[in-house]
Amino acid sequence: MSLISSQIAQHEQKAKTRHLDAIQHIENSQLPGWFNELLEHKILPLLVRVGFDKEIASNIFKISAPAWKSMGHIANPKLQLHPALLKDIREIRQDIISQDKQELQNRTFPAEESLQDLTKLLQTIPTTWIILPRAHSFLTKNDSNCLIVYLQYLDRETNLAFEKILARILIEFIGNYSLKFISSTLPKKQMVEAIFYGYAAMFWKNLQQPPPGLENLLIFRNYLSWAKAFEKRASGNDSEIETVIAEMEKMEDNILPKQNTRTFNRNRDASGLHISLRHGHAGINHAVRYFTMNNPSGHNHISYRILPKQISALFRELRNSYDHETPGTRESIHTFLMELRNAYGPRTIRPNLPQQRPPDNLAFTKNRMTSMIQDFSKSLH
Repeated sequence: MSLISSQIAQHEQKAKTRHLDAIQHIENSQLPGWFNELLEHKILPLLVRVGFDKEIASNIFKISAPAWKSMGHIANPKLQLHPALLKDIREIRQDIISQDKQELQNRTFPAEESLQDLTKLLQTIPTTWIILPRAHSFLTKNDSNCLIVYLQYLDRETNLAFEKILARILIEFIGNYSLKFISSTLPKKQMVEAIFYGYAAMFWKNLQQPPPGLENLLIFRNYLSWAKAFEKRASGNDSEIETVIAEMEKMEDNILPKQNTRTFNRNRDASGLHISLRHGHAGINHAVRYFTMNNPSGHNHISYRILPKQISALFRELRNSYDHETPGTRESIHTFLMELRNAYGPRTIRPNLPQQRPPDNLAFTKNRMTSMIQDFSKSLH
């Protein structure tokens, strides 16, 4: 395991330990059989699909079990969707899928920004089932019924763009509902900590390894977004929570920095790029950008000299982990190598003036990189 993987694993274990320490205050009272069955066989399996840890999610539901039980038995007629609400959901889904198809026509593959644009609909659609997860202060106990609605749609959803929105809704809704309706028989301070550190642990879990098949959704950011909203909403300053969130933001920027800036810090640590590649197209874009040598300027010549060493370290990590990666990540690795081969093809380094030739050290680096990329690509086939 690489150093950065070990650091992420340590952060996850530390947060999970804090969660478990706080959760020990839960009483061992027996929950209704129907609720346990619903939790184990219906709710938790679908939540694991969007990055929830099964044990942590189960604990979070128990913290607010009296409120969640208001949803009644799964067969209760009141869980049927209202026709108008069903119409709203269908229309929103149709709009999102239509926009997603348009993006696919305009791009070779959907970029990170494209999925982010789709989620901006959350800020504008005036529909209760989408606004509700963020409206912490307006939640009522009967809103527990909405969970079943969200899960029903997630269970049969095949469009990734809409699934991303459903994942975000579920993560925000469950966290906010659980916080608001903590059982009155439990110590509130410890339960709030249990929920926060549970979400922190799930951030680290999804940053290290996203759910199979959902690598492109960047689900770890939904857990971080909830944690940051929690920090703003919580009364009083908690230096420990502030530190945890700062650590989360720092590691997120290391693994997958925002790519909307004009400048690119090539001197940042490259040791997390094997984890970046687990996050679909966004990770591929970041890794390719890191190793691309187009139009280098003089002050970057020194940093380019270390690229062979850095890519050698990355290839070593990928070789060690390849057999254990998900099919989606393996596909990302091959796409990354293909993009690099294209980037290091003929005429990759273009001098600023037509009469200039690339400096010898850059030409050497380019040739060395080309050879290493080709050799490693062949070794994976």
